[in-house]
Amino acid sequence: MPIYEYSCEKCKATFSVLQSVGSGDKGTRCTECGSTRVKKLFSSFACSTSGSGGGTDFSGGGFSGGT
Repeated sequence: MPIYEYSCEKCKATFSVLQSVGSGDKGTRCTECGSTRVKKLFSSFACSTSGSGGGTDFSGGGFSGGT
């Protein structure tokens, strides 16, 4: 389950909630004041890969870039 960030429109607090994918703002309460007037924020995410498992190699100039 992803962690979503919210901002409270009442007290301006920012908080995170562990929710299932696709769950809406309905029922989400501010962790500071308990208000349901919250707005989901856009967040960046990070990912990483490891190993040498046959990925695409973008280092070798196979693309000519023109005609």
